[in-house]
Amino acid sequence: MVEMVIVVILAVGLVLVSMVAVGAMLWMRRQEQKQDFAMKNADTLLRLDDALHRALKEIDMKKQSLLSQYKPTSPSAVAEEASLHPLTETEVLPPIKRGRGRPRKTPIVVNAPVVSADAPQPQPIPRKQSGNAKRQKVLDLRAQGMIIPDIAKKLSMNQGAVTLILDTADKPSE
Repeated sequence: MVEMVIVVILAVGLVLVSMVAVGAMLWMRRQEQKQDFAMKNADTLLRLDDALHRALKEIDMKKQSLLSQYKPTSPSAVAEEASLHPLTETEVLPPIKRGRGRPRKTPIVVNAPVVSADAPQPQPIPRKQSGNAKRQKVLDLRAQGMIIPDIAKKLSMNQGAVTLILDTADKPSE
C-alpha cells in the first residue's frame, strides 16, 4: 500500500513536471515568435525608410535638372534676360485671405517691372457682365435656337449655369 502511494505521488509529480516543462516550452516559443515579428517589422521599416530616401534623392535630382534648364548659362544671356525684364524695387503684397478668413502667413513678394513714361499703359480689365445682362443673352441665344453647350461656349459659361438660367426662366415667379 505504501508502495502504491509512492507510485501515485511519483506519477502525479511526473505529470506536474511535464506540464511545467510544456508550459515553459510554449512560453519560450511565443517569445521567439514575438522577437521574429519585431525583427520583420524593423526590417520592413528599414526598407521603407531606404525607399523614401531614394525617392527624395530622385525628386531632388529631377528638380535640379529642371532648374538648370531654365537658368541662363552665359553672362551675355544673363544680361539679355535682365534687359528684357528690368526690375524695380521689391513690392510686398498684403496677405491674402484664405478660407474662413485666415490670412496667409507669409506675404507674397513681387518684383514689379519698370514702366517707362512713353510705354503704352495697360488696358483695364473689363468688368464682368451683370447677372441680368448674361441672363438676357442666354435667353436671346436660346430663342434663336442654340443648344445649351453652344450657348455656354459662346458666353464662356458653365453648361450648368446656362441650364439653371433656362430652368428658372421657364418657371413662373412665385
